[in-house]
Amino acid sequence: MVQTSSGLVDVHVGSASYLKLNHLELASGDSVRIIGENFTSGTNTVFLARIVQKGTTAVAVRSPKGMPLWRNGTRLQGTAKTQSQGGAL
Repeated sequence: MVQTSSGLVDVHVGSASYLKLNHLELASGDSVRIIGENFTSGTNTVFLARIVQKGTTAVAVRSPKGMPLWRNGTRLQGTAKTQSQGGAL
């Protein structure tokens, strides 16, 4: 969960081990920039991160088409795109 000026957002950044392998570790209270898109699955909306940045370290976690870049990554099945353009948090 990420606190934004608009409230809490459920953000899926992918594998913690992938982030760590790329020299990025996240902790509660960290200031981050996240680029991605909103997706809806059933009645739940989540923000799927494509790029996660903390300080000067930025890690791509998904391709521009949403494919996970970490090993054994899986796409969300049965999701419907709710936003035609990406965004940043």
